[in-house]
Order: sequence, then structure tokens, then C-alpha cells
Amino acid sequence: MRRSIGWRAERRSSTGLRHADTSVRPRRRPDSTIGFCLIIPGLTHLTFATFAVGFLVRPIGGVVMGRYADRAGRVKALSWIMLAMSVGSLLLGLTPGSATLGLAAPILVVIGRLAQGFAVGAQFALSSVTIYELAPPDKKMFYGSFNMLSLGIAAMLSSGQNCCIHRS
Repeated sequence: MRRSIGWRAERRSSTGLRHADTSVRPRRRPDSTIGFCLIIPGLTHLTFATFAVGFLVRPIGGVVMGRYADRAGRVKALSWIMLAMSVGSLLLGLTPGSATLGLAAPILVVIGRLAQGFAVGAQFALSSVTIYELAPPDKKMFYGSFNMLSLGIAAMLSSGQNCCIHRS
């Protein structure tokens, strides 16, 4: 149950970021054209590519950490996964803008997204198996559904949060 709650919190922040990125209101650029200005005007595709790299490494995280968990144990693997997610989130949160670091800032953001994507891909697979194995024999499927349920709850919470933010 605790692993599902942690997963829900991570999915809520990730889904909230997706909603925020896609619902940025258009604003006028100096050349009088309408465009979405997320990070650098005119480079919206790079913003979404930075977000997408986290999804591309998820299967790799599941395979690599799944093999590690089979050898070293699931609890040890989940501890490394939590560390990777923490480092990735810390890197995203503490990276200053490109005005301060120049080209190093977007590179650090991409590295943070890679670490987060790797960790999320590994965590979902391992936590689902761990929850299923530790559940009572007559409630394995019920307990095993908590991870998938947390995805829906995260999507609803982030959609509601996005609606409240952009309503004003």
C-alpha cells in the first residue's frame, strides 16, 4: 500500500507537468504571430522532446532493474530506484536557467528526466510484483490492482489541479 501511495505522488506530479505543458496559453511574440512560449520562444518541440526522453527510457529501467532485483532482491532494487528518482527530481528542481549556466542547463534537465524515467519504469514493474507477492493468497489480484488504480487517481488529481489553476 505504501508503494502505491508513493507511485501516486510521482504520477500526479508527472501528469500535472504534462497538463501544464499542453495547456500553456498562447501569447503574442514580438513578430505578431501567435505561438506557445514555454522555455524559448519558437522551440516548443525541444520542450516536449525533453519531456519525452523520460518515457523513452522507462522500458530500459524496467529491464535493467528487474534483472538486478532478481539477483540482489527487490527491496534493495527499490531503494536504488527511490534514490534515482530523488536525484533526478533534485536535479530538475535545482538546475538554474540557461541564462545562468548556458548550454549546461538544458543538458542537466535532460539528465534529470532520464533518471526519472529510468526510475519510474523500474518502480512500476517491481512494486507491482512486490505487492502481488506480499498480498494474502485470497486477495492477490485486489492488492495487485493498487498500482494501476493509482495511475487513474493521479490523472484525476492533476487534471483537477490544472483546471483550478487555469480557471482564473
